Amino acid sequence: MLARKIVFATLVIASGCLAATLRAEEVGNDGPSSSAAAAAEVSYAEGERAYQDRNLADAVAHFRAAIELDPNNTKAHQQFIRASQDLGRSEISAELDEDARDVAMKAAGDESFESLLAVYQEWSQDFSEVAAYKWALGELYMYRDYDKVRQYTNEAIALDPGLADGYSTLALIADVSGDNERELEFLRKAVETAPESPDKAFYYAATLNKTDPVSGRIASLEVAERFPESERGAQALYWLAYRTEDRDEQIALYERLRTTYAPEDFSWSASGMTLLADLYSESHPEKALALAEQMVAATAEEPDGWSAGIWNDRLTYQRNVTKGNELIADGQYQQAVELLEGTTIPRYVNSNVFHETKAKALDGAGQTVEAYEYLLRQAAKEPTDRVWAATLVYAKKLGKDDNTTRAEIRDALEEEAEQIEDYSFERYDNGEQVSLSDFKGKVVLLNFWYPFCGPCRGENPELQKVLEKYGPKGFEILALNVHPEEDQFVMPYANGNGFDFIQLRSDMEFAKAEFQARGMPTNFLLDVEGRKVLRLPPISGTRVRTLELQIESLLPEMSAASVGGSDVVVPDSARADDAEPPLARVIGSADPKELPAGGEALLKIELDLAPGTHANSDSPTDPALIPTTFFPDSVDGVVWEQVSYPQPTEVIEWYSVDPLPVFEDGAVIRARLTVEEDAAPGELDLSGQLRIQVCDADSCYPPERVPIAVAVTVIGPALGRSDTRGMP
Repeated sequence: MLARKIVFATLVIASGCLAATLRAEEVGNDGPSSSAAAAAEVSYAEGERAYQDRNLADAVAHFRAAIELDPNNTKAHQQFIRASQDLGRSEISAELDEDARDVAMKAAGDESFESLLAVYQEWSQDFSEVAAYKWALGELYMYRDYDKVRQYTNEAIALDPGLADGYSTLALIADVSGDNERELEFLRKAVETAPESPDKAFYYAATLNKTDPVSGRIASLEVAERFPESERGAQALYWLAYRTEDRDEQIALYERLRTTYAPEDFSWSASGMTLLADLYSESHPEKALALAEQMVAATAEEPDGWSAGIWNDRLTYQRNVTKGNELIADGQYQQAVELLEGTTIPRYVNSNVFHETKAKALDGAGQTVEAYEYLLRQAAKEPTDRVWAATLVYAKKLGKDDNTTRAEIRDALEEEAEQIEDYSFERYDNGEQVSLSDFKGKVVLLNFWYPFCGPCRGENPELQKVLEKYGPKGFEILALNVHPEEDQFVMPYANGNGFDFIQLRSDMEFAKAEFQARGMPTNFLLDVEGRKVLRLPPISGTRVRTLELQIESLLPEMSAASVGGSDVVVPDSARADDAEPPLARVIGSADPKELPAGGEALLKIELDLAPGTHANSDSPTDPALIPTTFFPDSVDGVVWEQVSYPQPTEVIEWYSVDPLPVFEDGAVIRARLTVEEDAAPGELDLSGQLRIQVCDADSCYPPERVPIAVAVTVIGPALGRSDTRGMP
């Protein structure tokens, strides 16, 4: 801890010294001289290199130098703050358990905040005319004091009305405050002051699309047209297609995404190809097959990578479905059954056609009961309209009516239902206490969220639509805010957007301890008896219809007549063998594998992620995101010295104002250790757990701990010393 205090004291002193050199130039909001700006870019680039190499002290110094040369460089401010915070956390012991580490992380964050605050207060006082210093002060207070965020951001814009990042900050505050009109106004000003920024253009178009879909569509297409080299352009087309209800238009937009943004070069285009393949699988299976073949060819340069593996798996899957239908057409039903039972459905694949084909093969082979039961499991786990319709076909063949089928679906869900405690919460709107038992007789969605959670705000409009449709039939949404520090935003946000959820007070400790809910949003569906039936991903796009069907399954009075009237394609996560391919692979190794007592070794942990996903970095900017962390086990004879994490990449999600630091393609984490000098010769097991939370474009999955175990061999005492064990 003392080392960190010295580091940050040095930062303050150094900043004062560097600030003194600036007084000669008197840099203001009109910008530095061209030579100073060029030198600032050089310092910034050096800072990025140092940050990538995790030389955090050097990175802090270079970013600070860039700021001193060009105080209006907001990206230098952002990286200076981030690198300083990472430096503060880097001293935390690797051997702390999770609870102790969380405490240490918070303490380090508080210490970094105080040190950075001193730096920026001095800069702001010495150069009161520089808007970026005020803006950075506001950024420091984000997630801590939102009144201060508003205050400093407004002061910055008063000094420099052309500060685009200031308008982005105010837009976020307006969004979580439920002031959609002001949010759009601030985003428009951000575009006007930074017309060449693809980020500003994308956020304006995405927000406009919520209130004026026609204008939003035009704006999104303009983003794609104007920024063909930016991921934001690909992202604009991706989300435009994703939220388009007309299937033909969806296909046209995804095809435009494919031709404009090469999938092998743009991650948003690569993600879009999985959805295009889903659409083709139901309407043009030959095109789905051709697309899979193209993507396999596009990923051939890295045959061992995740992308190649996923598309090779998809190609095999698509070929097997096609072959299965051919066997059925030839009357070879049992051969089709055997082929499909040996087929693994890849993750992120719409498997409606697979389920239909397998059921058809089972039925043709004289196994109608098995066909019905197979589809019934899919309909209970993650229903789609096509699966429901197919289930009812075989139910009818077995003499079962719709009500019987629905009752059997409920029975299947109730078998997995979990009784939970009768928790009580305080309502935000009137201060009254309510208990879960107050809602018995209704199907309830427990929604863990918080106002500054981007994915939470993304799913809330969809949840409101579901509530309006099923509320009169016995459905309710209880929204539990897990960030009490954001209480001031809950009701303004809900009222401003017309959300009718019952807003309840909670916190992260309750969410984690009682529901194992760490990443937000996390949703649970309770049945009419108040039992926990399903844990759900964030609700967006085609998952809305899946939620509707799940609600219908749990409402006793709902008739099955409403099922089957839609042709919505829902990505179905069910697997032929109920085993999902992992989102992440983790491999451990040690270097050296043999070492003397007293020697040092490096445990290398390789994290490999599925295409279209990322893991939070070890230092996420959003405090609600779960950092990637290695927790080494206590091993006799081993002292864990330090765990180092790689430089994160920045991804741009639709819900984030600023890029998120993540491990996108994977990561190599290194844990340095020393074998104690009195360690006995022989094999030594090094072990620990890697905590990761994997996210994709829609949601973050529940965090998991992956065990790591690697053996090293102690071959004797360290070189240059004698073994004195056992001597008097």
